[in-house]
Amino acid sequence: MALSPAEEESIREFQERRREFRPRWYRNALLLALPGFLLVVFGGDAHPWVVWLGLALFLAAMARGGLLAHRHLRCPKCMHFQKPSWRYPYRICAGCGARLSVGVRDSA
Repeated sequence: MALSPAEEESIREFQERRREFRPRWYRNALLLALPGFLLVVFGGDAHPWVVWLGLALFLAAMARGGLLAHRHLRCPKCMHFQKPSWRYPYRICAGCGARLSVGVRDSA
């Protein structure tokens, strides 16, 4: 089945946004969430302020992750937020019905 030029454009733009999103998401998890979590779990014996610092880092990572997802995981046509989940046989926008992936492999 051949795709129309409009479908190809929406797929290309959505996949480009996802490729831009993933490194930022992983960097957020490694640089903010993981140290924050480790400070909360293992910092309790040292000082109470270490736990509060860890909690602040972890909450900042959650907020930044939400903002990143809110900015990058949107349909290029209607700007409807796409929840992260597997779609079979391909991803379709829940808002406007636009096709956003070619197959299962790029529909996560």
